[in-house]
Amino acid sequence: MSACAEITYMKPDVGPVHSDLCPPGHDLSRGVSDPEWRAMLHRNLDEWIDKSESTGYFFIGNSENYFVYDGRGR
Repeated sequence: MSACAEITYMKPDVGPVHSDLCPPGHDLSRGVSDPEWRAMLHRNLDEWIDKSESTGYFFIGNSENYFVYDGRGR
């Protein structure tokens, strides 16, 4: 399965913060077996929880089949 993770939120006085957090080759089986990638996901989830103030999202999933509605019809 092709996988990716994303973090997005608004930072006051700065604007949007966004990062794509994909494992090597978008290969979820490689990602979940890599302790460094898993630790990075946990750090980014903590960042979103601590700083997002409920804006944006933290997402992990199949990068070929996900859809995020951004209010502009996308």
